[in-house]
Amino acid sequence: MKKKRIFINLILSLCFVAITANDLSAAQAKSNILGNRKPTTDSDIAILEIEKIVISVSGFKATEKADKGANKDADIFNSKIQNEIIQQVEARFPLNTNSKLEKFNLAEIEKKTDLEGNKKYPLTRENLQKKYAAQADEKFKAAQIHSKVTVEYQQGPYVHKVTGTYYGYTNGYDGIRVGRTVIPLIDLLPNEKTRFDNKFRKLKKESFINKNIAEYLSTKRTFAVKKIKASVKATEENNEEAGYIYAWQKWRTPKEVTEIIIKHYRNK
Repeated sequence: MKKKRIFINLILSLCFVAITANDLSAAQAKSNILGNRKPTTDSDIAILEIEKIVISVSGFKATEKADKGANKDADIFNSKIQNEIIQQVEARFPLNTNSKLEKFNLAEIEKKTDLEGNKKYPLTRENLQKKYAAQADEKFKAAQIHSKVTVEYQQGPYVHKVTGTYYGYTNGYDGIRVGRTVIPLIDLLPNEKTRFDNKFRKLKKESFINKNIAEYLSTKRTFAVKKIKASVKATEENNEEAGYIYAWQKWRTPKEVTEIIIKHYRNK
């Protein structure tokens, strides 16, 4: 019996969720304010609810096309009804008069974020160049003349290995001499070119330095963007919590939003 009761309660809960979702979808479908745009913020949802109050109290047929004749008897043209609409809206969306509307100054936010970013990521491009150049020198070392080396190279399908004293480049600078063996630079395996091919090693160093500088600066930019977004989001949440609604590219009071919607329907 207990399991049956739990099952029934679960079904009722799911039905309630479905009905609520359908109500929102239906309101959106009939909305002349948002059009085809889906409500994505609390402000959007508030606009839809205010629109529903306007329609409900005035008796305006929101689904009718722009035909004043279809709504000639609608009370939306009555000033008393308009006042009643505003009263219902203000009761549904109370504005905290003690909370001032917060406005974010993007320039100030960016300035503050830059200070925080420079503190967390203090290295300049010049600093980074020196840092990663030193790391590149350590990572991509050239073989020392007259040192004993082992080199792998490929000629045709065969890979060869030779060990001996490294004597440097040949006269044409297109190969190296290890012991009595001359190895063309083009035949060196990729991991060997770093040690013996100066041009290749230079390119590897430059690539390493540029890649690491780019990653450092990208991380710094990502940090700044997250900080800016967090500041903007905090401002939006504070304003919405105080009762303000972001509508038509501006923060407005519920009364202002209502008056705009009423005017919209009066002009239909």
